[in-house]
Amino acid sequence: MSLNTKLLNISSKLINKFGTSIVWTPNIEGSYDVSTSSLSNTTGTPVTLNCIIEEYAESLRFLGDKLSPGSQIIEGDKKVTIAALDVSSAPLVGDTINAFSIDYKVLGIASQTGTTGIALYVLHIRRK
Repeated sequence: MSLNTKLLNISSKLINKFGTSIVWTPNIEGSYDVSTSSLSNTTGTPVTLNCIIEEYAESLRFLGDKLSPGSQIIEGDKKVTIAALDVSSAPLVGDTINAFSIDYKVLGIASQTGTTGIALYVLHIRRK
């Protein structure tokens, strides 16, 4: 077992031991409807997993549009860290996260990579 594999397992174990339980519901893009010029999206199967939920630092809320377009951090936004080993597919913008009985929408995604692939997903979420 490589060092990277050990680190991936350790990060997953720590998040599962100390993290908060959430329900992640993927948003699956369907087929394109020419008559309405839109995609018919469907909701995937909800998955319960543990993650780390954090508030954004107050200083980040003042950056505004200096971040990537549409990702302005506002009061109440949260940062969610998920171990890549705990999900079968990558989270996508538009997915739903239910934490503390509150529904949030995924607005942005960053990934932290190890030597053999993605180790963690960091999600920017906002209350629906």
